Amino acid sequence: MLRPSYADAFQGKMNCAVPLNVESGVSVLEGFLPYAIVHRELNNMPAYFISVPKGWQVYGAFATNWENTYAAAPLNIKVVSPSGLERVEIMPFDSNVWLYPSPGDAVGSKKWGATCAPPKSLEQIPVEKITQKYRNNISNLKVLGQWLHPLSWFQGQHHKPMPGLSSIGATVRISYADTAPYSSTKKGRSVVFEEEFECIPFCIESYGSGFTEYNWGLDLVCSIRSPNGKLENHRNLLIAIINSFQVNPQWQQTMNQTVQNIIAQRHQQQLMYQEQLLSQQREMHRVQQQYAAQRSQAITAQSEMFWQHLNVMQELSNETYAAINQTYAYQSTDDDTHHKQYIDFIHDVETYQDPHYGEVKLDMNYSNNWHDGQGNWIQTNDDLYDPNLDSDVSAHSWKRGKRIY
Repeated sequence: MLRPSYADAFQGKMNCAVPLNVESGVSVLEGFLPYAIVHRELNNMPAYFISVPKGWQVYGAFATNWENTYAAAPLNIKVVSPSGLERVEIMPFDSNVWLYPSPGDAVGSKKWGATCAPPKSLEQIPVEKITQKYRNNISNLKVLGQWLHPLSWFQGQHHKPMPGLSSIGATVRISYADTAPYSSTKKGRSVVFEEEFECIPFCIESYGSGFTEYNWGLDLVCSIRSPNGKLENHRNLLIAIINSFQVNPQWQQTMNQTVQNIIAQRHQQQLMYQEQLLSQQREMHRVQQQYAAQRSQAITAQSEMFWQHLNVMQELSNETYAAINQTYAYQSTDDDTHHKQYIDFIHDVETYQDPHYGEVKLDMNYSNNWHDGQGNWIQTNDDLYDPNLDSDVSAHSWKRGKRIY
């Protein structure tokens, strides 16, 4: 399955990083300037803060889908030096899921918002994720080394790790050649960069009825980058930038309240549906009582009159039952859809129709989803990308996926 690079996360996204006044109250180091990563769908409220040296650029992106996830998460945050050669990046976690014994989910398919793949060891996970996910678009990448260690310099500073993670961190150092930005003295020339990742590999086991579920991947992922041989010269500065990253508690409270309000609104809608059902049931009971009274009166009258009334009331009762059953069917369908949407929200996914596998769960952080009808999907945020025009993609007929809910 093809995966877009993490550089694609910024394509088509509005930069959510805005500078703040030094008097804003955000604590900064001497010579640093504060920035806020704002939540544009929440009245541009600052969600995160980060401090950078003067002249450095900050880029950030948010993705919010209130209908399905009730949550917002930064896609990526980059801090770049004036020359463009030094860089700090904070990246989202990435996870896989696997059931043993496997119920038949194909490797590469989506389940609960994660890609299905057999679990890896803590030693294997960092290099695989970095080379195949976070830096999968680099052809000349070399792994210089990796090692596991107790939690390192940044972990626990800018946000807390997911529950159930071990206290083991991982460092992976890579190198690759890339074109220097035009803002640098080496503009347009090929430069060999050295990049060091810090992260927490995890593999969590949970047990169900007759199977074991494995959730594995990377959390608290960030990196520092500099031209080859100069990373140590800039290490303390780059680490100071990462350690300045913090969550705005007021935004967190507002987000929590917003989520509670949406859930309460959905609950109120469910109560209204239930009240409508009770009203229909009361009407049915009234009609039945009326029918019984009229039948009793008809028994004392002539036989023909009795059967005429009986037929009329029976038809009325059938229509009432049909209306109630239809209302209940609509409510049940709507409740089931809300429940499925809420489950998708928990796992940060959306449900799409796959002609080969039926329903599949896809990562909701991508706005464009293509399938070839044979169980393969391509996800990207590039609105102009068409896999049918991509010579690197297998020669299938690619169509846009249809979202179910």
